[in-house]
Amino acid sequence: MPIGAAAAAAALASPLVAFVVGMPVSFVHELGHAIAGWFFGYPSLPTVNFFSGGMTLQHSRIVELQFLAGGLLLWYAFAYRRRRAILLPVTAALVLYPALVLTPVHQALVLAAGHGFELLVAGLLLVRAMEGERRVMTRALYAAAGFFIVFDNARFSFLLAFDRLEKQRYQAGGGLGFQMDFSRLAAEYLHVDVTVVAAAFFGLCLLTLLLSLLVIPACRRHRHAGGETGAV
Repeated sequence: MPIGAAAAAAALASPLVAFVVGMPVSFVHELGHAIAGWFFGYPSLPTVNFFSGGMTLQHSRIVELQFLAGGLLLWYAFAYRRRRAILLPVTAALVLYPALVLTPVHQALVLAAGHGFELLVAGLLLVRAMEGERRVMTRALYAAAGFFIVFDNARFSFLLAFDRLEKQRYQAGGGLGFQMDFSRLAAEYLHVDVTVVAAAFFGLCLLTLLLSLLVIPACRRHRHAGGETGAV
């Protein structure tokens, strides 16, 4: 893990390396928007380019896709009814889904899904590095990728929250002429300053590290130990 963290920090310290490594991360970001869009009935196509980083093309909403998403949630709830770790969040999503699709909240979630999906992927990579592959180099690669995503998002959100020039640049669309995700979330849905959204997301970055490196592995070790005790 220290090797992966050091590699991620070194990559971020080099603008060229950070740009190259950041391209697949941009695709992960846009994929998050696309997955959330499809889930709420908007056919979406993630795209990435070397100039703007990426954009998700979104079609108008198709009601039939919403029924399909609800049906999938029902199927998952039935298929995993004996696994509470899966059943509980799926049931919660199933209960909340009608309220979400009927209010602007789902549009805010689609906007938030880009950076949110980045943190989800980073967390999975870090958990995999902690508990999965036993080969040192493979675990280091998983860790480096996970740390890079978290460090990059943490740096971005910290600067946006506390640096006035970074805030101005971001709200200007990064020079690209369109509103960025956090600017739209802050202005259109949360009605707060963009720095509040950035500070909250910085906290989510720290929470991702805490859950991935400490809480989830500890819970799994405890469950594994309990299983072994019960077997004896």
